[in-house]
Amino acid sequence: LGEALLQSYLSYSDPKPGIWREIHFLYEWAVQNQVHALPVKETAEQDWKTDNCSIEDLYKSHVLLATISPQSLRHTQIRKIHDNLNDWSKLTKIVAAQNITPDSRLFFVNLHSDQPAHRLTDNSEIKDDALRVFDLSELITHLQSEFDKSSWESPARVEAADESLSRSLLKLLLDGWNKPTERQFVRRSQNKSLDVVLGLNSLHYLLDKLDLGASATTSTRLQNEDLPMNLETWKPTAINEVFSVPTDDESIGGYRLRWEKTIPPKVRVGDILGIQTSETGQYSLCIVRWLKYLKDDKFYLGIQIIAPNCISAALSTAEDLSSSSEKHHRCLLLGANR
Repeated sequence: LGEALLQSYLSYSDPKPGIWREIHFLYEWAVQNQVHALPVKETAEQDWKTDNCSIEDLYKSHVLLATISPQSLRHTQIRKIHDNLNDWSKLTKIVAAQNITPDSRLFFVNLHSDQPAHRLTDNSEIKDDALRVFDLSELITHLQSEFDKSSWESPARVEAADESLSRSLLKLLLDGWNKPTERQFVRRSQNKSLDVVLGLNSLHYLLDKLDLGASATTSTRLQNEDLPMNLETWKPTAINEVFSVPTDDESIGGYRLRWEKTIPPKVRVGDILGIQTSETGQYSLCIVRWLKYLKDDKFYLGIQIIAPNCISAALSTAEDLSSSSEKHHRCLLLGANR
């Protein structure tokens, strides 16, 4: 069951119906028969680590994995968190919900439901005898200490192959567990198509090809004739095509895109997109914040707008101004958000 959960989250899809109901049932049965503290012995090869792990610890690992908002994380981040669940589960507690004051930092589990842990929205639910509080306070304190001791990693690092968790990932976890995510802008239903190009390299090449920055001031454009202003030599090995993608809704801060039939190649959380709207004709610089795959072959992307417009440019040191294009770096000049 744990493997099925992990694969669901790695594919950004919901677990199959009945999985959570079975997980809750097995845990409740183990508690009623006083075997929940017994260690789990697993001999089959699997991704889920159960060394020195009790039935209750394993259950808490499953519940904990569902609280991390996996749709907003990369595969490498999900796997790093998954590799720590065995130790982290021992820093969490499950207690009865009676006499508990609802708190935005607490998660609740209904043992008779087919749902993962959730934050309480209705105080009347506390009266349900099947409700349990999932207490992460000790774990949050532990990770806060790790965060305070860590240093910000290089932007190029993302998630390195070592076993340590990056400071940015620790911050994501702590922010998600300490307070519920709140929408910054009101979303409104919108059904229109946007032109989307995937990846920074492809966006840069497309912008240079379209010369959308031709109207920019000379102070923002490189004018030296010796510079490789024809960036054809920088053309990526594979240019992603421009996709026409419908929207489900939009706000001042971004869009929810609905990708149907043709699944975008290798789109990941944190990837850069260029989005062109028919109103402006320019490309906005955006980032993928979350992914969601549904059974009807629809792939949803939560998109945040970083800049309303951008133009292609080349960056170099003063010493390399007249050298070959290999010493120049692609960059984008971003328009200010208003």
